[in-house]
Amino acid sequence: MIARKLTLADAQAWIEKELNGYTPGDKEPPHRILHGEIRAWNPSLGNWIPVIMHDSGAVKMLSECFAGQPVGKLEDLTKQDGEFFYFRLHMRSKRG
Repeated sequence: MIARKLTLADAQAWIEKELNGYTPGDKEPPHRILHGEIRAWNPSLGNWIPVIMHDSGAVKMLSECFAGQPVGKLEDLTKQDGEFFYFRLHMRSKRG
């Protein structure tokens, strides 16, 4: 409401995207890029184990994800488990 009253169009647009979610083609703000660990399920041990890769480009591509959901949905994910924040990483397209 403050951004609208002060006619701060950039701030208003950013707030709306944060509250309602980003759409394909929107610029990815750095605070919405999640960095995770690549892990695989080991059925013999019944736990997740790290995946070791020597190609740093592949590691970066597979371990980063743009989280474009509304901030409320992301907040709900953090409440599901007290120890970890689980988020499935989807491959991103190459950025310029």
